[in-house]
Amino acid sequence: MAVIPPRNLPAAASVASSDVLIVDKGSTVEKATSLQVVDAAIPLATQEEAETGTDNEKRVTPLRVSQAISALSIAASDLGSSASGKGTALIGDERGGTLEKTIATVAIAAETYGAVGNGTTDDSTALNDALSAAVAKNATVRLVRGKTYAIGAPVFLQAGVPLDLNGAKLRRLASYTTAESAIRYTGTNSAADIINVYGGSIEDLIDSDTTSGKISMVQLSKCKVARLHFDKASTEKQLVAFAECDRVDFHVNDFSSPRAYADLNQHCLAAEISKCNNISCSGYIHNSWNALNIEADGASFDSLNVDLSNLIIADTYDTAIFCRALGSNANQLRRVSVTGGVLYNIGKAGIKFSVPSSITGTGYVLDQLDISGMIVKGFGFNVDSCAISSFSDDSQVADSAINSISIRATIDGRDDAGTVSALSGDLSGIRIANANKVKIDANITNCPEEGIFLSNVDNFSVTGVVTECCQTGGEAGLYVLNCNHGVIVGDYSSNLDHGIYLSRTQNVRVVATANGNTGYGLYVPNDGGNPVWTDFCTFSVTTIGNSSGGIFQ
Repeated sequence: MAVIPPRNLPAAASVASSDVLIVDKGSTVEKATSLQVVDAAIPLATQEEAETGTDNEKRVTPLRVSQAISALSIAASDLGSSASGKGTALIGDERGGTLEKTIATVAIAAETYGAVGNGTTDDSTALNDALSAAVAKNATVRLVRGKTYAIGAPVFLQAGVPLDLNGAKLRRLASYTTAESAIRYTGTNSAADIINVYGGSIEDLIDSDTTSGKISMVQLSKCKVARLHFDKASTEKQLVAFAECDRVDFHVNDFSSPRAYADLNQHCLAAEISKCNNISCSGYIHNSWNALNIEADGASFDSLNVDLSNLIIADTYDTAIFCRALGSNANQLRRVSVTGGVLYNIGKAGIKFSVPSSITGTGYVLDQLDISGMIVKGFGFNVDSCAISSFSDDSQVADSAINSISIRATIDGRDDAGTVSALSGDLSGIRIANANKVKIDANITNCPEEGIFLSNVDNFSVTGVVTECCQTGGEAGLYVLNCNHGVIVGDYSSNLDHGIYLSRTQNVRVVATANGNTGYGLYVPNDGGNPVWTDFCTFSVTTIGNSSGGIFQ
């Protein structure tokens, strides 16, 4: 009889539960069905074991799975509900919403709705369709890295729908003809009005010289939170306009105009921020006319906070930060706080506040301004209610639209090459006119004109070190004109003329070192012998000056 090993037997086409296998028991040889073998190796779990779900060595049938789910008492209606304790809460997600929406919270591709992303084909319709679809799906719209999505018609952002640029670029085409912003959103300042765009670049090809008005690339209005974070941005016009937003979070790693610096025009800026409360700007903004415009536009703000802690502004042709009140009503800007910021190679003012001098109502247009921790290489601060400019010989401080200013900063008038610019304009480190209650604590050097210029200020305190100022003009390191009730402490010198210049000023105490390189350390003209103009002043001054005695009074 031939011996055939089991391994040489033909393979079975199928195995029935009644088929038998040989089982070696050691002393005997018996048969067993295939089902018996499976039950011995992986036993079937009981209903109780399936519901408990702690045994990982037993198998379950569809019936056991159904029984376990039923035992949890989760109805389909509960999974589809967004009520508290249902929907997403059943899987540990406490954000709310139905389980279906949470499972569907994946990125939607604009390509699904027809986007091409080649930089020339208009993708506006596809982007709008994707954003609209994302609302129902509670999803993010995510673009494809490396692509450029062209915008030839307005794109409307949706509340609560993040737009993840994902390393892609949005480009407004030069052929864009609509006299409105290319990307926009208008809400109602409700809790749902949250806009979030991030993670890529944005480019504007409109020539601002041939397009009327300041048509910004992006405009966000009445948002609870408006968040724009770009890797890179370029425009010849205004990149972003924020209006009436509770919170603005604006970041751009690299913003610049494609134009040459000398060819910049006045519409080129990174952001215009109008009637917004809490503003945070960060990143690197350079080669623009102004970097940021912040406007009250007639609205009343009880508190305006501007955080520039992680912002660098460079190479602005005019002003880095221009803040102004529009209209003549009082209390437009109250408790304004500007923190941080590094500004360098600034064409004119690092930060300029402009308010009208003629106001209606009770109060001030600009009240309680606090600038702290700012570093400026270029020019510094200009705060002025500029319509007040005419004073008769016997006048003192006029009524002002500005009240309570505090400035703590470091200012250097030289550019990166160590050159003091000869541009025209307000070239003082700090220039304040027509204000009440001014406090300055600053380290200032190498300004083209005065380190500090105060005109028509009542109740002031100046502390700091001013050196090597009046490089190209001006009259003193510290120039005080038509001021009343003040204290001056510190070290003041100029490259030209006088260290400290006091004119038509009363009730001022000076405890300082004053160095006039070609003039007097302390210069106090008697203005024709009229004792009213400079009166009730006391001096404890160490003076150094090329003119005899170092003091002229």
